[in-house]
Amino acid sequence: MAVEDDVPAHTTGIGRVDGNVGFAVTGQNNTIFLGRREEREERINWLADSRMHRESLKRRFVEPEGFRAADSVLRMHGTVFLDGNPGSGRKSAALMLLWSRFDDDGSCRRVAFDDDSNDGAEALDPNTVAEGDRLLLDLSEDHGPGGGTNLSSRLATFCQSVQEKGAAFVVVLPPGWQQTTALHEQRLAGVVKRLGRPSGEAVFRSHVQAEHSLDVVDRHTLPHLAACVADAPMRDIAELALRFVEVRRRDPHASVTDAFAEARKSAEDYVADVAASVGRYAPQQRALLLAAALFEGSHTDAVHEATRLMLEALSFSSEEIHLLEQDGIDTRLAAVDVAVDSHRCVRFGNVGYHYAVARYFWANHPDLRGPLRDWIGCCVESSMMATSDRERAVERFAGQACRHGRSEDLHILAARWAKSGDSGRANLRAAWAARALDHALRWDGDDGHVAQLARKQLYDWATKGADPGLARVMIEVSAKVVADQYPDQALVRLRWLACHEDRRVQIDAVEATRVLARDRRVYRRLLWRMSDRWIHQRRPSDVRLFLETSAADVIMRVAGSDIRALIQERGVRQQLVQCWSAVFALDDVSRWGEHVRGWLDTAADTTAGGVGVDVLVDAAGPEVRTMARLYVVARNWADAAPGVRGPVLERLYRGIAQAQGLDVA
Repeated sequence: MAVEDDVPAHTTGIGRVDGNVGFAVTGQNNTIFLGRREEREERINWLADSRMHRESLKRRFVEPEGFRAADSVLRMHGTVFLDGNPGSGRKSAALMLLWSRFDDDGSCRRVAFDDDSNDGAEALDPNTVAEGDRLLLDLSEDHGPGGGTNLSSRLATFCQSVQEKGAAFVVVLPPGWQQTTALHEQRLAGVVKRLGRPSGEAVFRSHVQAEHSLDVVDRHTLPHLAACVADAPMRDIAELALRFVEVRRRDPHASVTDAFAEARKSAEDYVADVAASVGRYAPQQRALLLAAALFEGSHTDAVHEATRLMLEALSFSSEEIHLLEQDGIDTRLAAVDVAVDSHRCVRFGNVGYHYAVARYFWANHPDLRGPLRDWIGCCVESSMMATSDRERAVERFAGQACRHGRSEDLHILAARWAKSGDSGRANLRAAWAARALDHALRWDGDDGHVAQLARKQLYDWATKGADPGLARVMIEVSAKVVADQYPDQALVRLRWLACHEDRRVQIDAVEATRVLARDRRVYRRLLWRMSDRWIHQRRPSDVRLFLETSAADVIMRVAGSDIRALIQERGVRQQLVQCWSAVFALDDVSRWGEHVRGWLDTAADTTAGGVGVDVLVDAAGPEVRTMARLYVVARNWADAAPGVRGPVLERLYRGIAQAQGLDVA
């Protein structure tokens, strides 16, 4: 059952953006007048992290037949393969299985069959599996990976590592997987569970009830509900429910039956009606119609300004008509069947009609797509637009760009808006850029192609030295969006940004990585990459990144329901030794002395402190000069409180002596 990012109950403007249900977030008041708009420049709170998505899914999820059996297999074997018909909600079921496997709030990590080392993705590498990992391999849209016996062997080894590490691995199988050699050879009997289709009525009700405190849908008042959703994909049922919610919000006094009838009608494809209407309109009317579609819900002044900007962007020239001879905006809107409500906001007669208008123009006028991108850029930057107007424009344009394979338009606009220079509105411009990139990164209407291109664009920008303003936006979307399901790729991008030429960008990238690394799973991924590749390149930024993210409190203390500290895991200890060894090799105490003192502070009051001291000793040895410097730092540290710190210094001294072959008995 596909479920979209959660939206606060006071927002409005829900509609289809192809492949998923998008939200045009318009804020607490949907009737903002241009003269009363907020002048404060503040950050728009738009990002939804994995916890929000998880809570949204939990409120709407209806267990399909076979879900409990799949959960039992996952807990027993660490791996479960999900079979089922397309549209039956397998992806949502996979996420629910993974999220319910462990009690913490950690996110899921996607894995793939194919390596993409430049993009930071890991593919079925058993060495990358960490304790408690949640891993998802989505093959639902594939016709089956190739690779033959070698791939079959890799999959088997990966599953074995998952079980040994106490991780959780869910594979969503493709149609006809039985004919795929790499999967069939796994002898999957026992770990394949087929999920049935959940009740369409229950899914519809759960979506509606998630938006209302009471269940406003009653079986007796919606006699056609069962037939309407009997064979519909979960995604379409979710969309119908959201359309129903929008109708109810527009007209709270409408009966449930009438609201459902209008919701069904709004889900129809109006494009043919639009095409017939557009054929009767003059060029200026077409511009007005499209502006009304992109800004439906906005004040008429905003639509007027958007129309003017569009005609400029398209270099449309017409005979000058005196202002007093021109029709008023209400008359012009009425001529294209657009209404103006009592708050002077623009409305189409049918819910969802504005999406059909936008789809018609983008689908039928390919040569307009570039100019329309520039038009949206001008609209968002116009001082005549309210914050809600800009949000609508970005959201609705992003849907069309992604649907028609023009995601690069979002990249271009994001770079344009985020570029340094306009210090007066830097925060707002960054928010527009982040919103555009967020939409592309979360787009799921094309098997993930648009999102993949967006992640690749972030990588290219990060490695080539992006503008500082854009770099700060990249930090935010990498940490809060990419990291949701691709933490490795987020870490790769943040690592590049941590060595940006701008000092502020460096600091922000390190801090974002440090916050991400509070998740023990993410920290294990970071430490593996750091010890295996990065730290040995001797970049100062990598050393700083390791020292700032490897706080002793995170590593040596038991967190939550964990039964042991991270440092008590053998693999973590070995990787920490490698990293500290590279740090000590810098031969500059000023670079690491303070971090060693913090490490020793924690070692003095934790049960795992002795292991922490041993890690430092092992990293310093067998270099006598390095061990001597380490001892001096520890001795000076212990002198401040010998009674408490003395035992730690004694353990470190004994470790150093043993490393040199000295008798300390």
